[in-house]
Formats: sequence, structure tokens, C-alpha cells
Amino acid sequence: MHHTMNDLNSHLSTQPIVNTIRISAVHFVGKITRKQQRSFRSSSLPGFVVHLTVDGTVQQNCNGISQNLSPGNIVWYNEHDLIRGEITSSPWTFYTVNFESPDLPLIHANQRMAEAPKEILPLFVQLLEEWNHRSDSGLSGRLNIASLLHQIIALTYPSANSVSTSTSNNTPSGWWKIEADYSHALHRPPPKLTELARKYGISVKRINQLSHDATGLPPMQRLKMVRLSYVRGQLFTSNLTVSEIAFQSGYSRVQDLTRDYKAYFGAPPSETRKQTQEKISKELPDSP
Repeated sequence: MHHTMNDLNSHLSTQPIVNTIRISAVHFVGKITRKQQRSFRSSSLPGFVVHLTVDGTVQQNCNGISQNLSPGNIVWYNEHDLIRGEITSSPWTFYTVNFESPDLPLIHANQRMAEAPKEILPLFVQLLEEWNHRSDSGLSGRLNIASLLHQIIALTYPSANSVSTSTSNNTPSGWWKIEADYSHALHRPPPKLTELARKYGISVKRINQLSHDATGLPPMQRLKMVRLSYVRGQLFTSNLTVSEIAFQSGYSRVQDLTRDYKAYFGAPPSETRKQTQEKISKELPDSP
């Protein structure tokens, strides 16, 4: 379940960045605790994900960039980021929000983490409270969710001056255009590297360099991760069957999707779907 936020922005905070962006959907708000020290592997969901660590420590790698998370750190994730990490001090507790905004540029991997300002924790606490009571509060609750999220964005999103928005194929940001085009054609078979080079008029060597500069990964590995992250997002947010998701994401056989998905996430897609359904059933209110 998600809430559409279009046409609500005129009601919100007057901070400069807020006036320039729209929030099209909020998919999830939560406070999560991992009680054991262990390794983990995960991917971000559709849109942006923001984490605020409030307890514990984590060492993780996001697109080739090492990050050490401790209380007070806030981290932004772009859509399709894949993360490997280890909880080094437990319990690890963090607030998280997953939302979509068509106006926010993607953030370079080395600009994602920062020390959160002191105002952020109360905003996350209020945001979670509004989210947990969203079914009872109607339009006013949706407005409050949007307002609080806009404030979090305004306080923590990297400065516009530090985010390159160039779409030239000869800059690292050119990779994001390649990736965005790829994301809109996931129903087709994956392209070969030579096909990408021909399409964008640059060399294979240059595509490799762009991908490494922007994501820390080789291009075909990154694009496969994008496909698998899309699948994971659909398992979380859609009612499509695993077979439907497989065909929608360019797999001609469900078995191939299951093999690739399990190789990266350690469990088949059916297990992710089962966990999602169990979580949703726990969140549903008792009243009809």
C-alpha cells in the first residue's frame, strides 16, 4: 500500500528545496532492529531509501564505496543499489523511509552518507507515528506524512551544488542515463556491452569506465543488479505472481530468474514474497 502525494506540495514546508520537488509515492516507513551480529545482503527498493542509524554499528559496501555506520549517521540509497555489509555491534537499529520523487537527481555513491542534524530523529519518530496511523487519519495524515518527509529531505539531501545533473555520455553522470534507459526496457532481453556502446556512440572501454566511476561496478554486473533489484521491488510492492514478474523483467523462464535471484539474495523469489505477505498481514488493522 502506498499513498499518492501529487498536488499536496503547496500545503508543505517553505524551505527552498521543498518548493522544487514532488513526492509521488511513499511505500514504507519503519523502525527496524537487527539483534544479531551477522553479514547481510540487500537491495534498495523503487525510488529512494533513507536510513537513520540510532543504535549499533555496521560496516557495509554500497556500489564499491565502503561505509561505516554508527548512531547519528544518515544514508541515502538510489533505486537499484545493492548493499553488502556486516553488523559489527548489535543491536543495529535504524529508521527507514522508502519513497519516490521524479524531481530528485540520483546521488553519487560517495555523497550518500553524512552526520544527521539533531532535528532529524524527532522528524523520523513523528513520521513513523503518522505512518502507523495512516489508515485512520485520512487526508490530514497523508499531508502530515508528506510534510515530515519534505523536512527530512530538505535537511539531509546533498547540496544541489554537489550533485552533477549532466547527462553527457562522456561524464560519470552519463552512466545514470544509460541505466535509466535500461530500467525502462527491462522487459527486453539484456543488451550486450557492444550493443550499448553502439547505441550511445562511445567505446566499450568508456562504458566500463563510466560504470566504475558512477557505481564502482563493471557495467554488465551493475545492470544485472538493476534487473534483480527491480524484481525484488516488485515482490515487495506489487500483486504480480513470480512468473509475471519474471516475464516483465526480461526472463524467458522463471527458473532462470530464480537461479539469479537466489545466487544474489540467498533465497528464491517465492521466499521474499512469503515474507512480504506475512509482514503485511501483521500491519493490517483489526477493523474491516
